[in-house]
Amino acid sequence: MVRGPLERPGLARTDLVAELYERNAEAQQAEAARAREAQQAERAQRRRARRRTVISSVAVILLLGALGVAGKLAYDAHRVGNAMELAQGHVHEGTPEALSMAATSLERAMEIDPGDGEVRATLALVRAQQAIDGAAPLDSVDAVLADGGSSAEIAVATAIAAALRGDYEAAAQAIDGVQAAGVNEAALHRAIAWVRAQVALHDLDDESGLAPALAAVEAALAEAPGWDRNYRSAAALQFRAGRTDQALELITKGRELRATDAGLSVDEALYHAVLQRELDSVETVTTQLLATPLSEADAARARLARAIARYYDDPDDDARSALAEAHAGLPARDREARALALEVALGSGAVELAKAWVEDGSLPPTTTEIHRAWIDYADDRVVESLEALAELPQEHPRVALVQGLALVEQSRFAEARTWLSRAQEAFPHRPFLEVATARVDAQLGEPGPAVERLEALAKDHPRTPRVWTGIAEAQVAGREDGEVPPSAEPALAKALEREAHPALAEHLMGRRLQAVAVDEPKRVPEALEHLRKAVELRGWVPAYRETLGLYLADVGDRKEARELLASTADAATTQGSSLLRLAELAAEQAVAQGEAPPAEIATWLALAAQHGAPPNLQAHTNARIALTARTPEGVAQARAWVEPLLRSDPADLEARLILIDVLRRVGDLDGARSEVRQGLRKAERSKEGRLHVVMARIELDAGKPRQAPSHAYKGWTLVADEPRPANELLEVAALGIDAWSAIKNDKVPLSIGKGLTRRVPYRAEAWILRANAQRKEEPDKACISADKAIALDDTRADAYLARAECKIALREHEAAADALEAAAERSTDEARQRALRRRARKLR
Repeated sequence: MVRGPLERPGLARTDLVAELYERNAEAQQAEAARAREAQQAERAQRRRARRRTVISSVAVILLLGALGVAGKLAYDAHRVGNAMELAQGHVHEGTPEALSMAATSLERAMEIDPGDGEVRATLALVRAQQAIDGAAPLDSVDAVLADGGSSAEIAVATAIAAALRGDYEAAAQAIDGVQAAGVNEAALHRAIAWVRAQVALHDLDDESGLAPALAAVEAALAEAPGWDRNYRSAAALQFRAGRTDQALELITKGRELRATDAGLSVDEALYHAVLQRELDSVETVTTQLLATPLSEADAARARLARAIARYYDDPDDDARSALAEAHAGLPARDREARALALEVALGSGAVELAKAWVEDGSLPPTTTEIHRAWIDYADDRVVESLEALAELPQEHPRVALVQGLALVEQSRFAEARTWLSRAQEAFPHRPFLEVATARVDAQLGEPGPAVERLEALAKDHPRTPRVWTGIAEAQVAGREDGEVPPSAEPALAKALEREAHPALAEHLMGRRLQAVAVDEPKRVPEALEHLRKAVELRGWVPAYRETLGLYLADVGDRKEARELLASTADAATTQGSSLLRLAELAAEQAVAQGEAPPAEIATWLALAAQHGAPPNLQAHTNARIALTARTPEGVAQARAWVEPLLRSDPADLEARLILIDVLRRVGDLDGARSEVRQGLRKAERSKEGRLHVVMARIELDAGKPRQAPSHAYKGWTLVADEPRPANELLEVAALGIDAWSAIKNDKVPLSIGKGLTRRVPYRAEAWILRANAQRKEEPDKACISADKAIALDDTRADAYLARAECKIALREHEAAADALEAAAERSTDEARQRALRRRARKLR
């Protein structure tokens, strides 16, 4: 027989119960001796009563003249009495070998006197205890119970049989009746305690029975310490109550008393597997155990433990299939093992397995609903999970577990901490819970230690959901600027590779690449891809939509940016500055479409103030929105917003640029020039670019096209070094190209075009501007630029037109005609379509 698994120095510690046994060993032995003496006295009394009955019967028979029959009855009674006495000793011992010998003695007694109720009741109890270990089939118990009876032994045997069939309600009812009868025998007490433990363990909806059941089992162990089945019961109760170390110590103690009990080793392996401890040893030992004779239930548990160990080692398709097969082999009555299997599946992200298991009908109603809510969480339906949990018993430890996990995913860290604390008491040493707790600590405590804990968890349990995301998240929490540091990239890469729903990892990676793209603009599409993926995975998170919306406003589609930001306007977490940007985008879009500004702008501006937008930013936005109206009233309002700002802070560059725009609108070009010169005196050198750009515009307004180009070029070179939005860079580059082209200079536009595509390589408009600037000097390269524009955005008519122009310059007329036809197909202006097609026909 295989000795217990995972035996290492230090694991065989003694728990409180075991210490009690050792401290009171002599008292227990004396108590056991007194119990045996009492039982022997009771058996002797039964024999005397039996003999008196026989003597009375003999007397009657003698009176009837049946002396021979009376002698036979007396002899049979003597044989039955001896068999009972022998069996009772074996029953008290309780080992499988002793129970087998007791059964043999009792069966002989039944052959002698089939109607002896005491023999039959004792045999029923023995057969039931054998059935617990799988040493006797339940049918053999039923056969003995079929004749009925009302003794304590019959009731306990009935309860055991009910528990082994999974009818825990019937088992509890049978035991309640025995308890009321006040039975005092140790053999019955230990069996009753076992039944109560099974009832409590498998009532997954109600935790209140665990403590009384454990007290009963501990009392039974003190009275009959040799019955190792109750060590398994006590260990299971301790594990269920969250005292995992005590559970494993009890298993060690039980194996010391009976080293050959494979069932204790099976449970130890299963518990270690669930806790993700010593997985190599778990797999080795369970393989050895399965090569030895095991009961059907123990073999099923051993297969489950081995499958869990293999799955945690490498959750490939084969491991998942093995785990599913092991679960299918569990007896329906073993709800404890089924719940542990579900915990493994959901704690590791194996949602599809959990979905099938929850719906097989083996779990009680409340537990089933809790696991459905857990599935919602694991399937990234966090809102639905919390809604379902709100309808379930809030005191249930599994409700606390799932609720804590879900609240962490919603970044409601303070609320999550309370629930996770409760969950940790019931489910200690679970890596997925430790990850969630560390994530909370990173946000509410000291991020440094949390990062260290998460890195240790990632090393020991690298496939635990959110462990890699948690590392990056905690690193961000440790920075005052809230930026995603370069050190977070490796963890985020692991998260994106391994997590089924890596929304937060996508979001953080997108933010990281936003910072990288400042110096490496070609990374902008990659950053956008990650930010979009985060929104696709978790559109319900306002922060993800807000981040994507703001980034699109800078580098991409301002219409989409407005839609995203508008969808976050009512969120409590939306930043005031984001609401200001939304209001400005909405005003610009209305002007571009020839519509009145939407009424929501006023609401968004008010919300921005409530959400802490700085007053000077509010004034800037109000002024710019007023200017979009293109009315004298709007111009006056804009001036009223910014002039007080400049009086209090002459270095306010945004306010000065708005005032310059106001002066241009009213035709005061000299005043505008004066403001530019004052701004140049006040502004930092690195921020002078926009002032030079606006000076170029002033000179163009004044009809001085030869003075504008130098300002436009200087403005471009400075603005190109600033982290300005892509749309602004496109406008400034277009201004410079047009200004220099107007004075017949093709060299500077070429330089601006090349610089633009270095800063905005991801926008088709940049390559179109470059292609047009290259057309005269580098027509062949202009075609390459046009092709890049088409590759970036195949819907743009001007990209195909740029291709047509460069092909014309190269005298490739057929290719130019094809490009013109493509441009016509993509144009939305009918007149332009006709013109493009006419040009194409002329070239063919």
